[in-house]
Amino acid sequence: MHVRKVRLCSFLLLLLVSSGALQAMPERQSPQSAVQINQDVERIFQRAVSHYKSGQYDVVEYELQGLLNIYPLNHRTTAIYYLIGRAQYKQKKFGQARETLERLIKNFPTSAYVDDALYLLAAIDFEQQMYEDCAKKLLTVLNKTDDLRLRDRVRNLLFPLLTDYIPLEKLRALRQEFRTGPAAADLDLALAVQEFRAGKRDAAKNLLKAWLSSNPAHPLKDVAENFLARASQVRPKKIRVGVVLPLTGYFKQEAQSLLDGIRYALLEDPSARQLGLELLVRDSQGDMLQTIRTA
Repeated sequence: MHVRKVRLCSFLLLLLVSSGALQAMPERQSPQSAVQINQDVERIFQRAVSHYKSGQYDVVEYELQGLLNIYPLNHRTTAIYYLIGRAQYKQKKFGQARETLERLIKNFPTSAYVDDALYLLAAIDFEQQMYEDCAKKLLTVLNKTDDLRLRDRVRNLLFPLLTDYIPLEKLRALRQEFRTGPAAADLDLALAVQEFRAGKRDAAKNLLKAWLSSNPAHPLKDVAENFLARASQVRPKKIRVGVVLPLTGYFKQEAQSLLDGIRYALLEDPSARQLGLELLVRDSQGDMLQTIRTA
């Protein structure tokens, strides 16, 4: 689980704030779309985009804040707020980035950049280990956006977030909150996967079958089929793991600590339980070789 989380952390943040989402920052329909195009604004804005792509995030913030001071409402206002928020995020100014993005959402609720801003706010939540808030924002974007590019990006990040960072009980609570739309299907799949990882193979198998029947064309269909195949595998017979330790004598305390660790790894971990392991313990009683021979 820890390895999965470390890998996901890097992958998640790379995709959340990759410069590819900027592209050329095209004009979108927004509340200020009727405002006449200001060529000075456009020139400075495009220069800021170039600075962003070259990693000069402090320059971007300075240029665009100055631009808003002079032209608080222009044909690029919401794009400027969004790019400032991204630049602040890249500088790890998470508090300022949150304020900038929330101002965009509050003052321009019909802007086409609102969903992108909410997506970036989810990245800030993730950085600050607010995983449940992060998931809620991503689920909200998934349900409301019509942007297929953004929906794909959200879905690629949301599934590992739900399965590796959100506890099962909180996942169930999220499912009660998001009862409809694409978010409900993604939550149902995450619940099935978590049931499987908890060792509840039969329950997971039933959930996955029902999910595939209800979502035959879902983008995560391959993932569901993979977990269903794993849940449907014939359970192996008991695999016996023998451990010989000096449980009596001078090293008994150290041996007992080692045994506790082995017992937890083999019998308590859900992934290990699925293998059907059986732990056999023998006390060497000062003669390790003889104990092994008679085991």
